[in-house]
Amino acid sequence: MLLAATLEVAGGRTDNVAEAEAPGWQARLGQLGAVMGWQGRIVVIPDEELPEALLPEAFLSGLPNFQRMPDYHQDYRSDSSRIRRELGYGEVVAVPDGLRLTTAWVIANPPPTTPENWFDYEAEDRLLRSLR
Repeated sequence: MLLAATLEVAGGRTDNVAEAEAPGWQARLGQLGAVMGWQGRIVVIPDEELPEALLPEAFLSGLPNFQRMPDYHQDYRSDSSRIRRELGYGEVVAVPDGLRLTTAWVIANPPPTTPENWFDYEAEDRLLRSLR
């Protein structure tokens, strides 16, 4: 923001601040798992095959201020090449370090309800067993 506010070339426009190469959802989950020491595997299941209890709305709707889920059926990408090229923007923290810092903050500052109240882990286990 400092670069955009202080450099004349940035005046009167909007720039995207994003990773140079952002991964898709599955790859990002893999990165998060790696920085947290998780050694499981990611199983992708089409929405139409999920029991209603496992749809995100089923457990997120109980959170304060929850309105509705965004459409994540596609990856969202932002092009940050202009801000990098013209303003010299670059990450001050490497992605793995940023993920590690972010997850540490989330763990230290949990939301008002506990994860056990958010998700039906027994239903998830039943679904995964049915896939074997």
